[in-house]
Amino acid sequence: PPAVAAAGEGCGRARAGLAWTPGLRMGGMARAVCFRARETESVAPQRCPGTAPQEGVGCIMVRVERCRFALGADQELQEVAAAFGVDWMRLWSLNAGLLHPDYVLFAEQVLWVGHLFRAAGGETAEQLAGRMGMGVAQLQVLNMDVAGGSVLAPGQLVCVVPDSCRGAARSVYAPAAFADPSFLARGVADSAHVSGAAAAALVKPSVPAP
Repeated sequence: PPAVAAAGEGCGRARAGLAWTPGLRMGGMARAVCFRARETESVAPQRCPGTAPQEGVGCIMVRVERCRFALGADQELQEVAAAFGVDWMRLWSLNAGLLHPDYVLFAEQVLWVGHLFRAAGGETAEQLAGRMGMGVAQLQVLNMDVAGGSVLAPGQLVCVVPDSCRGAARSVYAPAAFADPSFLARGVADSAHVSGAAAAALVKPSVPAP
């Protein structure tokens, strides 16, 4: 910071602070931000004798956590839900610490606004949005770094809000065939959840009694 002369004292240091609040659409932002600071004429009378106006440049790395939202003063659950394109009930279910949806929230309280999903890679933003039952626009609101038509990289972290009524009926990682959509007639089990004899039993064809 530039040196300035305080009344009746020798030269000292002047300090300035900067506060910045990310916007709703900045989840997942990770970039370097540079600032240029310089003395203005308003501090010229306080400058130490014999010193010239000072100027400096500093850069910092700014990262905005995805799927998280810090409440402002007087914000309610319904207001936050509308901002992210979800209903208040799903938003409430994402936050186990909110024991009642009508509890009074406080400023700077941090809420989850979606689920963190790690992509396997090769899937486009549109395909992922369709599988999760959400719109591409909503996916982009939650993820600043996801562009329409882009292919997700392996391991890329994405914030999603699944809709069980509109999403895919089955996972692409566990293909299965259903004779009746309401009942698992036969299928190939996901080895991460069902293994060995249990998986074999699911796909073993039934043998009619003699």
